[in-house]
Amino acid sequence: MKKTIFMFSGQGSQYYQMGKELYESNSAFYQQMNELDSFFRQITGYSLLKQLYDQHKSFSDPFNDIIDSHPALYMFGYSAAMTLIKEGIKPDYLLGLSLGEMIALAVSGVFTAQEGLEIIIKQAQLVKQYCQPGFMLAILDHPSLYLNEELKKRSELAAVSFDNHFLLSGLEENLDSVLKFLKQKNILFQQLPVHYGFHSQSIEPMLLAYQKYLKTIPIKQPQLPLISCTKAAPVTSISPALFSEIIRRPIQFQQTIQTLKKEGDFIFIDLCPSGSLTNFCQYNFSDDIKYPIFTLINPLKRDKDGMTKMIAAYQREKDKDFTRSESKIKQFNQESRREEGKMITYLFAGQGVQKRGMGGDLFDQYPDITAQASELLGYSIKDLCLIDADNQLGNTQYTQPAIFTVSYLKYLDIVNQRGQKPDFLAGHSLGEISALCAAGAFDFERGLKIVQKRGEIMSQANGGAMAAVIGLDQFQISDILSDNHFDQIDIANDNSPEQIVLSGPSDSIEQAKKIFEQNNSKLFIPLKVSGAFHSRYMQEAAQEFSHYLESMIFSPLQIPVIANVTAQPYQQGTIKQLLTRQISNPVRWTESIIYLMNKENMEFFEIGPGNILTRLLTKIKEKKEDYLAKIDVQQNPAEKKDFATQNYKEQQKSFINGESLGNKEFKKEYHTKYTYVVGGMHYGISSPQLIINLAKAGILSFFGTNGLELSVIEKGITEIQKKLQNGEPYGMNLVHHIEDKEKDEKLINLFLDCQIKNIEISSFTSITPCLLKFRAKGLKKNRKRTYCGYS
Repeated sequence: MKKTIFMFSGQGSQYYQMGKELYESNSAFYQQMNELDSFFRQITGYSLLKQLYDQHKSFSDPFNDIIDSHPALYMFGYSAAMTLIKEGIKPDYLLGLSLGEMIALAVSGVFTAQEGLEIIIKQAQLVKQYCQPGFMLAILDHPSLYLNEELKKRSELAAVSFDNHFLLSGLEENLDSVLKFLKQKNILFQQLPVHYGFHSQSIEPMLLAYQKYLKTIPIKQPQLPLISCTKAAPVTSISPALFSEIIRRPIQFQQTIQTLKKEGDFIFIDLCPSGSLTNFCQYNFSDDIKYPIFTLINPLKRDKDGMTKMIAAYQREKDKDFTRSESKIKQFNQESRREEGKMITYLFAGQGVQKRGMGGDLFDQYPDITAQASELLGYSIKDLCLIDADNQLGNTQYTQPAIFTVSYLKYLDIVNQRGQKPDFLAGHSLGEISALCAAGAFDFERGLKIVQKRGEIMSQANGGAMAAVIGLDQFQISDILSDNHFDQIDIANDNSPEQIVLSGPSDSIEQAKKIFEQNNSKLFIPLKVSGAFHSRYMQEAAQEFSHYLESMIFSPLQIPVIANVTAQPYQQGTIKQLLTRQISNPVRWTESIIYLMNKENMEFFEIGPGNILTRLLTKIKEKKEDYLAKIDVQQNPAEKKDFATQNYKEQQKSFINGESLGNKEFKKEYHTKYTYVVGGMHYGISSPQLIINLAKAGILSFFGTNGLELSVIEKGITEIQKKLQNGEPYGMNLVHHIEDKEKDEKLINLFLDCQIKNIEISSFTSITPCLLKFRAKGLKKNRKRTYCGYS
């Protein structure tokens, strides 16, 4: 399957009114832009949106004051990305150019949206304060032109976009000479609306102050993979130094694309307000159709439906890609698979995958079933899925029968093509009914009636809400809920180790949003549902559904089906009970998939519209070992705890391992995984390599310095810090030199210079001046009180 890449541009792509149509027509984009503008006003005292969308400003008016253009580009790119994510388009990678890399870092969760905006504003202020005016020129010629001494003497190569496009950057005093040379050579060029020479030496005067400021910003590790055009490679570690490199080093877009072409096939979405990255990609890919590119905005074509059209085109491409992947199923030979000992599981998705156009030509291939569904439902199922003239496809009572019908037709079509059935079946929420139907528990007509009744009952639920939390697992989320007294919120879906869905009262879900954003969640996305599904608040609905199922008789299952409630295969005679409990209990999808993964040589195929379960499957595979360290997935249902019948918080508290032991505050304070400390010893016995290994394992340890020369200690610190750049815990040992207090002073100075935050002291009988110096580093005083903190 092709991976999706969001692309973000930098300075030069901005203009007045950018995104105006989207701002006026899309509520998610409107809300996100307003939230960022509110924070911008707190810092600057005025509204940036008022400036950006000033009716007296036009597309052609210069928008080149970086105090406004810098944050405007950031606000646009971040808001566009969040809007697409809320629309269901999740990026597999984030790629940015220059300022666009900062947007990518924010979207990936390295810092919050507000922190990112503050960094951008500060960066612009420092550039204006420290740097001389400069220029940036886009040159329409081969980058080898820069080898000319006249250009090299007066400018720097700032970017290479493709074979016939590159950027020059430099000081304003050299601009006339560069322009004169280009005109004499009849070289086409365009001066960008930027008054400073980014990606050149002219930006260096502000870097020291910028680095100092960045030390005050908390930096987290990315929750989405990042591709850096500064490094022309994926970003594996984040440090303040990267932020300086982003604006100083040249942009290597062409080389980045060449690297990606070696890695596989991708779908690109250009979130640049000018659409320029689409052109860059097209020139790099030439006529290679393996790399479709979608543009969010065309500044020359003002279209309020632009995003809707782009999403539709993107979905069509994803469907084609999914169909191409499905063709592999046809090549599968059941007999040879059996000989090789391979097994296969079909996965059925639930509510949320619906989209206009789903089902395609399946309705015409199976006209009898289509007519049967339409007669039973009282409306045309084909028209609902393909046309949806009354916009009913998003309503639960219509959504569930539509997804069930399309899933059944798709399953029937694949089985008819292959002439064989799978070894296991599993379905997510509503998809479980599709799986039971495929397994022979009931026929299509009975299944559709069950789904119709279920959708009717669930659509009556109100007063509740659901939200997806991205970037935290169920254990971390359970702790956050407990620590913040959100007892009224339940975990509804454990979709993957990085995607959990919460369910509860609307006001509680809204209050939880801020808390989760403060606790390192990548995203907190409210879902468009009418009730708090898969939670205690659905007990009445579950009871009503139970009464409906009471008189039904189900056939023996011909294929094992994994139940959402137990994450184990259905036992005969439990279908009514588990289908009823599923409505008010969590969907244990991660455990269900791991149970199947533990079967030898298991392969998975998703049945129905979309590929959301395939994406979750990938995440579960990546995090399986970490997950198994927290939950023991047993294959014997008699021995396995039925977590769904217990309180989630009690589960987590009763789970004991090395990570769960010890003081939480200690682990939080020192960024450790375990509450163990390894002390330093004489003559560096706790070597740099030992410190590095322990730190990467999440254990705080101290480098032994006693008896070592200062130069050896400094070398050890350098080696440790080179390998530990992601906030891993470590420190330095300091043994008191009673007869050589100057040595203590030198060591403390070295520790401070190297920004060592943790020291282990030995042999001190009292507080000495050097210890006070270390402890009081960063002491500040305000009007009300004095407080101490490391700076």
